[in-house]
Amino acid sequence: MLRVLEDVIFPLILLLFPLIKINQGIDLTDTGYSLGNYRFFGQVGGVWTLLTFLSNVAGFLFTMLPMGKTMLGMKLYGSLLVSGAALLGYRFFRTKMPGWLAFLGELSAIGFCWCPTVILYNYLTYLLFLFGAILLFRGLAGSRPSCLAAAGVVLGINALVRFPNNVLECALILSVWYYGALKKKSFKQVAGETGLCTAGYFAAFLILAIVISVFYGSNAFGTMVSGIFGMAQGAPDYTLGEMILAILDAYFHGFRWMLYMILCILPGIPFLMIRKEYFPGARKVVYCICIPVLFFVLYKWGMFNFKYFQKESALQWGAVFLLTALGITIWMLCTKMLDDEWRLIGAIALTIILITPLGSNNHIWPVLNNLFFVVPVVFWMVYRFARWGRAYLDATRKVPLFPMKAMISGVLMAFFVQALGIGFCYVFLDGESGQERDYKVAGNPVLQGMYTNEMNAETLEEISAFMTENKAEFENKKLILYGNIPGLAYYLDMAPAIYTTWADLNTSSLSLLQKELTEMSHVTGESAQERPLVILTPELSAYLSGNQDAMAFWGTDEKTCDEDEKLGAIWNFMLENNYVEVFANEAFTVYK
Repeated sequence: MLRVLEDVIFPLILLLFPLIKINQGIDLTDTGYSLGNYRFFGQVGGVWTLLTFLSNVAGFLFTMLPMGKTMLGMKLYGSLLVSGAALLGYRFFRTKMPGWLAFLGELSAIGFCWCPTVILYNYLTYLLFLFGAILLFRGLAGSRPSCLAAAGVVLGINALVRFPNNVLECALILSVWYYGALKKKSFKQVAGETGLCTAGYFAAFLILAIVISVFYGSNAFGTMVSGIFGMAQGAPDYTLGEMILAILDAYFHGFRWMLYMILCILPGIPFLMIRKEYFPGARKVVYCICIPVLFFVLYKWGMFNFKYFQKESALQWGAVFLLTALGITIWMLCTKMLDDEWRLIGAIALTIILITPLGSNNHIWPVLNNLFFVVPVVFWMVYRFARWGRAYLDATRKVPLFPMKAMISGVLMAFFVQALGIGFCYVFLDGESGQERDYKVAGNPVLQGMYTNEMNAETLEEISAFMTENKAEFENKKLILYGNIPGLAYYLDMAPAIYTTWADLNTSSLSLLQKELTEMSHVTGESAQERPLVILTPELSAYLSGNQDAMAFWGTDEKTCDEDEKLGAIWNFMLENNYVEVFANEAFTVYK
């Protein structure tokens, strides 16, 4: 029976768990934006297209598959990447720990995958990062030079899934040097292993760089590098300093909650030691009962909740888990109680924890999205400690370790519960106020089979019906979108008229927007008849109308709009070309 569970049931669950929400949720920002970049690959430009070149290529290839022209199909293929990462991690770790523990670890990792699965520059990154880490381990622990070279190749490919963030994965080379020191290898041997990894990395990177240069010109990498610095200037939260401060701040908030748990270990010591010959088993049961009582108090104080339609409900448990993981992996590096292979695994896990959030402005959310290697390691180390670890801290047997074992086990159980809650219930930016996603979108082939909240469905159906009614006039039109609604281009299957569907982003170039709008304004003749539709949100259309009552109704921030140079550039373009409003509902206003 155990063999059937480990060989069939567990892998099947890991395969299917990421698929349970593929027909849930339609958001107009990140999800639709990424899908639009795949759908209109080759038609959209900008630095971001270059920086995420391989993810866009993979997404474009997905659109060629059956159901690839629908959101449901794309979410299916993206979710299978999550399944693949979990199955890869499970296959690796089940040989190093009980299969059920590896399974629970990967299940937790899937649960915390809060990010839309169609954002391939995340999930393709995590899959290749995991694959590279496993190849690196096999190459070092098994003395397999081919695996070391293959690890370099995989990580070199991954560098161009999301550049330059994924270049930081080169830090895994520290694990090579660490393992070499553990095994007392010669400098020549360590240098040879380093050379194999480096050769594989640069071979893959350079081949892909040539491919990019063929598609986008010899100056493609110059454009990428200058674009990175431009992003940092346009969006201060993308500077390295701001990213590190945001990560540290998230850990600090998590540690404040963790401190209560640490302090509650201390009373357990005298509770178990005073007259310890009386009812030792009952005392342990009482202490264990006190742990959920503590968690209930922390719940009442606002550490977490069970509103799983918001990912923040589990954030602090994620932070506490990561702090625990950092402590355990650092201990793994230093201890003599583990064999060298497990210490190597600890070094790789620590690198993944430290590297993953860098390059993002989402503090620790990225690493919570990439726990496929980390959770099984932490679960196994805690299981070993709780089951077989020594009973007392000191030789005098005055400091029992049971309170610590019980507390850390309770922390991991709470983390597991929250991970499952997010995994079953959370959908990115749809229903985050508690709305039911029970309305099936009709009349839109791209959104066929998708469920969302009623308001979102109605507004999308209305604009889809409007475009269908005016198909003869609008069939060849392109779109200019503004108001954080980039996904609309994908949902309406209408290409963007400018270099991006998400001009609102601070990282999107104002000068390039102005240049392209000016060029469109100067178009004459028949081409002028194909000038794009402009779609804005009601908040922005109220501002452009100058109607104070409308601005008050929609909650328009007039000062922010006054200072928005991109909105001003679009408005000037609309005035120059005599745009008029032709459609409006509670989410969109269309001008032609």
